[in-house]
Amino acid sequence: MRHQNRPTPPIDPLQHHQFALFNTYRNEQIHHDTPKKARIKGAYEFLIARGLEFHKTDLFRHFGVSRATGYRLCQVECDNRGSQTKLSERDLDKIEDMIDKEGIEASSLPWVSMANEAGVEPDIAARTLNRRAASRDLNKRIAAEVTYKSEAEATRRLEFSTKAIKLRPNPEDWHDLLFSDEVHFGYGPQHKARIARKPGTRLDPSKLQERKQPEEGDKKRLHCWAAIGYDFKSDIVFYDSVSSNGKMTQACYEEQILEPYVKRWIEAGYSFVLEEDGDSDHGPSKSNPVRAWKEKIGLKHFFNYPSSPDLSPIENAWLVPKEYVCKYPHWDIETLKDLITEGWSQLSQEKINTWVESMPQRHRDVIRLRGKSSGW
Repeated sequence: MRHQNRPTPPIDPLQHHQFALFNTYRNEQIHHDTPKKARIKGAYEFLIARGLEFHKTDLFRHFGVSRATGYRLCQVECDNRGSQTKLSERDLDKIEDMIDKEGIEASSLPWVSMANEAGVEPDIAARTLNRRAASRDLNKRIAAEVTYKSEAEATRRLEFSTKAIKLRPNPEDWHDLLFSDEVHFGYGPQHKARIARKPGTRLDPSKLQERKQPEEGDKKRLHCWAAIGYDFKSDIVFYDSVSSNGKMTQACYEEQILEPYVKRWIEAGYSFVLEEDGDSDHGPSKSNPVRAWKEKIGLKHFFNYPSSPDLSPIENAWLVPKEYVCKYPHWDIETLKDLITEGWSQLSQEKINTWVESMPQRHRDVIRLRGKSSGW
């Protein structure tokens, strides 16, 4: 019978792909000798043991093996297919406990290192740790910054808080304190306006928001003083300062704050202890007119530890009018004064009471952090 040429059947792409994968697998089985396998597995175990974050595919690429072979050699499954090693609730408890105990040092570690430090199985993938930690609202976020405290300063803060918590260990022990401070407000740019416009008209002259920058002397244009306490909030007191930076003098403090306001509270029969910072205008030295005035009137007071805004709720209170003022344009004294007063009125007594009763916890946090800034 005469042989007839038959046309070559078309190549099935799927079969071709499977054949290529088979050849790759077979070649790797042949060419990846035992020493090379050991090097790949050894490198993987070394990176895991050191807690170094890495992509397994980068490791496999470095040794010239495919992803599938690399995972087989390391005896781990791809995290996308589901890790064989499960992260239990108990493991998550260990990680949370370590973060709470060790603070910023622990929480800034890579996920794998964090798990290792907590005593969790070392072969759990970073993505698995990240995903499971997120179920407890543990995510990597930008750390809030606080003022650096030297070891000497931290030691003194630790001593200060230790004494304070012994004298006033309970929230109600702080109900008789009035926390006072002064702050400065200046002219400033308003927030960016949100306007209705069509695409491509961003630089249209009719769509531009003109922004005026304050002069150097306008950055601290108005100077204010106030006091807060449990079930107490004073009015905003605007005072005049003879210095360009708004710093209060002892004469200013006595004549514009103590005499017309604090003295009136005492005469009205209100029993309180006035908390102040240690600035020279408040009379911390042994002999000065302000100290003499306090002794004459019988004002009970104490000085907070220097540079410790986390130990005075008045610092939290000032954020309310500051944020309010920033919402609106203010280029003249009367507008700025009205905005400060309106912003101060937004501060609720309930919030103040919460801050006052947080004082024991603030001092305990300072003690727990060995005198470092607590972030309150």
